[in-house]
Amino acid sequence: MGLAVKVYEAFKDDERKAKILSEVIDELEARTSHLKDVATKGDLEKAKADIIKWVAALLILQIGVIVSLIKLIP
Repeated sequence: MGLAVKVYEAFKDDERKAKILSEVIDELEARTSHLKDVATKGDLEKAKADIIKWVAALLILQIGVIVSLIKLIP
């Protein structure tokens, strides 16, 4: 059951107020529906950890390439 229906049920003794309140709730829910896709603090910490892992791996790879190139120089 949606929040607008719950509000309507709570105020159904005054039909006009119940309709207005349920319309307001519907409008607010429609405006905030995109907030379900917002990144959380946990998502950001996970992304940070992934970036650190990739940077560390690329640094090790870069060191290996540089050492290989130095060995190729006569």
